[in-house]
Amino acid sequence: AKPNATRDGIYPAINIQQYLGAGSFAPNNIVIGFDDRIHTAVDAPFVRNIISGNGGRGVAIATLAGATLATRTNNIVVAGNYIGVDATGNVALPNGTFSAALTFSTGAGVTLNSVTSCRVGTDSDGVEDAFERNVISGNLNGAGVYLVSNNFTVSNNTVAGNYIGVGANGTTALGNGNSGVYINSNGNGA
Repeated sequence: AKPNATRDGIYPAINIQQYLGAGSFAPNNIVIGFDDRIHTAVDAPFVRNIISGNGGRGVAIATLAGATLATRTNNIVVAGNYIGVDATGNVALPNGTFSAALTFSTGAGVTLNSVTSCRVGTDSDGVEDAFERNVISGNLNGAGVYLVSNNFTVSNNTVAGNYIGVGANGTTALGNGNSGVYINSNGNGA
């Protein structure tokens, strides 16, 4: 196996999309990182993912062409992770190193493509919200968070309470290669 940063292509570290073969199903109700229903502050450092140093996107969550509303990817949570930074959260370790082309999507920290009811960051319920914060910074060739409508309208998604473009300390400048959050309604990925 090769690390994602050295693979021949643009591969995300975490790729969630529906299965379209016989017995199609939609991925749903998946938490990547901190879940305040089962984790506490003590758990936070142990459930945090360091999603960094990949040739392509850090996290890609998508609904593919050919899906139906019933098989649309939904209810995925990305919370409490360091995306595009090292384990300290204050030094860039970028995703998006494979391509020199600066786009919104190629090296995005998190991409939500044609999905619904997904969350990146806190649910703002007053329970351990600070530990649901993602640090999404330092990604080279993409936005921190990229929302795009390719096959279905990207709808009812939340991006909240994250540090985007700064380190975990909230002050160290670690900008992404493109916008902090970019919403693309035409779906061409440009």
